[in-house]
Amino acid sequence: MHLIINFLRKLKIIYQAHANYKLVLMFLLTLIVGGALLIYFLEKDVNEQFAGLGDGLWWSIVTITTVGYGDKFPITTGGRLVALAVMFGGIGSFGYIAGSLLEDLIRRERGEMKVSFSDHFIICDYSYKVENICKELKNEIKNCKIVLIANREENPVKETTGVHFIRGDSTKESVIEKANVQKASTVIVLADSAMDERLADAHSVLTTLAVRHMNPSCKIIAESLNPENIEHFRRAGANEIICTGEISGQLIFRSSIYNGLTQMLRELITNRFGNELYSGAVPDYLVNVEFSAALVKMQEKGAILLGIYRDNELYTNPAPDTVIRNGDKLVYIAKNTLF
Repeated sequence: MHLIINFLRKLKIIYQAHANYKLVLMFLLTLIVGGALLIYFLEKDVNEQFAGLGDGLWWSIVTITTVGYGDKFPITTGGRLVALAVMFGGIGSFGYIAGSLLEDLIRRERGEMKVSFSDHFIICDYSYKVENICKELKNEIKNCKIVLIANREENPVKETTGVHFIRGDSTKESVIEKANVQKASTVIVLADSAMDERLADAHSVLTTLAVRHMNPSCKIIAESLNPENIEHFRRAGANEIICTGEISGQLIFRSSIYNGLTQMLRELITNRFGNELYSGAVPDYLVNVEFSAALVKMQEKGAILLGIYRDNELYTNPAPDTVIRNGDKLVYIAKNTLF
């Protein structure tokens, strides 16, 4: 059942991406209705098998699908010509659809199919983190659309359903254009696990530049392996840069001194269990409210307010009399998002 559902999802994506299929289906519908009307008017006076339009419609559907029950058949020359047109039209249309779907399924598995998504997530380059990122996104966002761009011969996320694969170099605009980057909401640039640290960061910076050039408004989260390259990512247009080596080193250090930090952070950054870490625009009832008062209001809703994100700066646990402004973003811990 899982394989059937996955196959049908792929067919749906391919159908939505191609206007040709819609034209063929419109042609089939026209052929069915037109064939039914013609066969009825040509046969009704001489053939008792076609006593009503319903008989013509039944015959047209049976004929166009090549089922051929034989319970109704034309006897006039005009009716037989209509039958030939309906039969050949049906065979040609279904043959075109079947052949095109098979070709497109193969192209999709090879990563050659362009997508027509909008407001979607794009992940550039592959590492072991991709599967986990996709799972978290799908758990967090209903009907989340994800595209993976990776320079691999085969789809590296075959087992992860609902992820569209595009094969190619993510630094090339012709490749990221296939992912419809112009209409993407968020682009995640990962360090390619097939490259060494220096080359991976350089490649990711070029990818960030290409994405920002084609979509000035999307959010870009970039992974940097070397903290010395963070400024390069910022200049390339990344909104947030995550230096995995630096973060993991600091976490190991803190955990070696203070117990429980690893478990707490693991709970906060996954949506699979427990409380989670969120940020969101300030709701109206907290605008012009001091931080200390906002703490109380948030606790009443079962959340813990951690800080304020303002002018690209994070103020963690600010002074109690700090006034929350309209346009700020609040960082908080809760079981579910509040705003």
